[in-house]
Amino acid sequence: MLDLGSNHFTGAIPHSLGNLILLEHLGISGNDFSEASLSKELSFIISLSNCKHLRSLWIGENPLNGFLPKSIGNLSSSLESFHAGSCGIKSEIPSSIGNLSNLIELFFQNNSLTGLIPTTINWFLKLQRIDLSDNQILGAIPSEFCNLLNLGELRLGQNMLSGMVPSCLGNVTTFRYVYLNSNNLGSMIPTSFWSLRDILEIDMSGNYLTGSLPAQIGNFKALVYLNLSNNQYSGGIPSTIGALQDLQELSLERNNLQGLIPDSIKNMLQLRHLDLSFNHLEGEIPNSLQVLSDLQYFNVSYNRLRGPIPHGGPFANFTNLSFLSNEALCGAPWLQPCTSTFEHESRTKRIVMIVLLASGSVILALVISIFLMRLKLRKKTLAATQNLLPMATFERVSLHELRQITNGFSVSNLLGSGSFGSVYKGIRENGMVWAIKP
Repeated sequence: MLDLGSNHFTGAIPHSLGNLILLEHLGISGNDFSEASLSKELSFIISLSNCKHLRSLWIGENPLNGFLPKSIGNLSSSLESFHAGSCGIKSEIPSSIGNLSNLIELFFQNNSLTGLIPTTINWFLKLQRIDLSDNQILGAIPSEFCNLLNLGELRLGQNMLSGMVPSCLGNVTTFRYVYLNSNNLGSMIPTSFWSLRDILEIDMSGNYLTGSLPAQIGNFKALVYLNLSNNQYSGGIPSTIGALQDLQELSLERNNLQGLIPDSIKNMLQLRHLDLSFNHLEGEIPNSLQVLSDLQYFNVSYNRLRGPIPHGGPFANFTNLSFLSNEALCGAPWLQPCTSTFEHESRTKRIVMIVLLASGSVILALVISIFLMRLKLRKKTLAATQNLLPMATFERVSLHELRQITNGFSVSNLLGSGSFGSVYKGIRENGMVWAIKP
């Protein structure tokens, strides 16, 4: 074992380290070593290929500013731990790295790695921890990660990864820490991912993830940290989130979430950090959240919340910065009293109701007036029409005259007879012909 870590050594790393053929651990992290070769290839790594028993190689936190050699896969097949974070490495990850099939942990974070994650990681069947965060890695997340069934920690945040989260990641039940934050990932988190019951920390913030938060979010019984902020989630916050009773930090800010703040959050008694700001949440802040005695940070600014702000429990310590730009919150010292707010709203509602009733009455009276006017006009029209009709008049004639004009009801004047009697024809002096029934 050779551990020179956390000192102030400078200069080039000597290639003669490769002569330590029985070396199992080399630790030179936390110094000021650099790469002297003109090619800027980290050639000392090539010399270490002679150390066939090397199990751990820690070279992080040195200003190496070079390239990983393509022959990196020639390092000891016994290598289990490779730490090269914060070294200024500027190359792609060589595909030959897959030859290091006994790796248990690989840390290349905080460098300038480019290109794609090689699919040869498929051979890291013993890998438990990998950290490639804070680099410039492109492309999709390789589905080969799904074959690493011992993988507990996956950190790929702060890169330029794109595409979808592989659905098969839900098959890696050994996951405890998954950090995919600050990339260009899109679409929805696959349904299978929500079934990882033993996962402890999830950070997928700063992407373009869409869809709604599923009810299965309550399956993460062991979860202590969840950050899905700065995405494009919509819909409501499912009430099943209250099942995350060990959760300490929940960040859902800067999405498009709607609806109410679930009352079930009161069951998350370990919660210390809750950020729901910059969404479209409505309704009131549940009074039940006052039982969250460990809550140290709370932010619901830039929503559409209304009603009284709880004042008990941790809410006694929160300032106006936790409640900025909402629709009608009230009750806190820096806001108007809720009574004034509600009286104003009630008075406004009464005025609106009175106006609506008055308007309705006027409209009803107008309709009735028009109906009565039309009815009256119709009666006048009918009466005028009746006045135009001629009045029927009947002339009275004596029986004597009737005998004369019918020749004494002569048979020659008989027009017809029936069960109601006979009808005779008579002609008066003015020439008018009458039909007479005696």
